Amino acid sequence: MTSAAPGAGRSPAPRYRVDGRSLERAAFQAAAPEVLPLLNAGYQPETYSAGLLEIIAGFVVNHGVGKEEAQAWADELRALGADYFFSLNRYLFCATNRA
Repeated sequence: MTSAAPGAGRSPAPRYRVDGRSLERAAFQAAAPEVLPLLNAGYQPETYSAGLLEIIAGFVVNHGVGKEEAQAWADELRALGADYFFSLNRYLFCATNRA
């Protein structure tokens, strides 16, 4: 018996892309996009990235990585202390209705 990869056979989620011309035709005016950075410099257990460690470790265990290896990876990152670094850019796109 063979097992398929997780999600095999499912259609990908639809992706919606809105360009400036589409917005103009729909009576919207696009504002300049903004970057919303998230930065964790130094390990702190109450940060966003610290919370992600357990989520990621659990995910990879469910997809073929050994539990001990996943835990060792998370422990290694926590042990970095002041040398730990995490950065994530999020993007905000806004438009206003001109009608």
